[in-house]
Amino acid sequence: MLSTNKNTMFALGQFAQDVLGTSTVFTGLACVPNTPAAMNVIVQPGAVYAQAVLDATAYSSLASDSTVTQKQGILKTAQTFATPAPVTSGQSIVYLISAAFLEADTNAVVLPYYNAANPSQAFSGPNGTGASQNTTRQDTVSLVLTAGVPATTGSQLTPATPVGQIALYTVTVAYGASTVVAGNIAKVAGAPFLAAPLLTQIQTAPNGVVGSARNVVMSVAAASASAALTADEIIVGTALGGQMFKLSSFSKTINLATTGAGGMDTGSAPTSGFVALYAIYNPTTGASALLATNAATLQGNVYGGANMPAGYTASALVGVWPTNSSKLFVVGYLLDRRVSISPNTILGTSTAQGSMTSLSISGVVPANARDVSGTVAITFTTTAGTQLAFAISGSATGIGQQPTATGGAAGTINTINGSFSNVPLVTAQTVYYTFSFAGGTGQSLVAQVNSYTF
Repeated sequence: MLSTNKNTMFALGQFAQDVLGTSTVFTGLACVPNTPAAMNVIVQPGAVYAQAVLDATAYSSLASDSTVTQKQGILKTAQTFATPAPVTSGQSIVYLISAAFLEADTNAVVLPYYNAANPSQAFSGPNGTGASQNTTRQDTVSLVLTAGVPATTGSQLTPATPVGQIALYTVTVAYGASTVVAGNIAKVAGAPFLAAPLLTQIQTAPNGVVGSARNVVMSVAAASASAALTADEIIVGTALGGQMFKLSSFSKTINLATTGAGGMDTGSAPTSGFVALYAIYNPTTGASALLATNAATLQGNVYGGANMPAGYTASALVGVWPTNSSKLFVVGYLLDRRVSISPNTILGTSTAQGSMTSLSISGVVPANARDVSGTVAITFTTTAGTQLAFAISGSATGIGQQPTATGGAAGTINTINGSFSNVPLVTAQTVYYTFSFAGGTGQSLVAQVNSYTF
């Protein structure tokens, strides 16, 4: 019978390990104010999953077993902790609630035996000694309240976590308080709670690809170091093909004049360059933010730099934006994967080009740009039979080519205004063009880019 219990515990432990991994995980154990309100808090029932040996000591007639597995400790009843206010005016105190897996042998009783040499003789306790024995090996949650040192409000410190414990909550109480309210209770950053039941996590798991998003919007009306980005949903990931998370109702501000979450990953923004904007996520705390990085070269759909803020492990590229000579965002508008900017001239010429000629546009669009759109204006004075032609494409072989051609009445000064859309950038930051004319005089061409996708 003892072996059956042990084998069942081991099987459940291995299953929990396969599902949850080997790290310590807490479920439930919500910390709430007392009802009715008082100077105490209540930790509600819950559980802990933690690595431990099967049997650190003998389990009745079974010897100890040092095999390590994931064990489950269950707190069946709520536990109340008193959190009195400081007695000195102007002071506050921080209480720390920590927890750990606890295994203990309990429920000692005197068990009945019989004399093996004389079965008709009853024994009370082993060998008739009358000694009591533990009958339950109980796995539960050990909760500990540690009081900090009262100090002037604003300078109070959280006490150290007891050895072997894991910090879960802080409760901050000020002088004169007569009750503890929800606002006094805070979950410790990094406390390893299961974010949601596993079935819920499976049912709500992202089913897109990293960087998938809906209604991403960022608008810069005047050159600025800061901007706000919003999105209905963004899928971030730890790596391409890695664990993914769905961020909903995303609304964050980025400031290129700062570093860390909400700013540049390191250093300062580039001068007249580009910055890549990443939505980043901390799965432990649930915190999200924007992070900018210099986009002088092609940037991945997941942040690949060495300066991710501590705790943030998932990310997704949500924007690539030009900066001006003052290291500010230029005027522009982002909608999903398209960045619209003020027209930037990429070509001004009066020289004919009969075959596809390469043209670098690296000063206008980033390495991440996949296609460009813009306008073209050709000014000329017509003579009899004047014909002009301009074409732009994504390669020397004319991939995605878009032409503009015209003629006109003799002696007339004309300006042709045309446009091109979504010209693919087969080679990064490079387009190709031709410009030809027959007849006419004073031909000049200006081409500008006003948007790109990434």
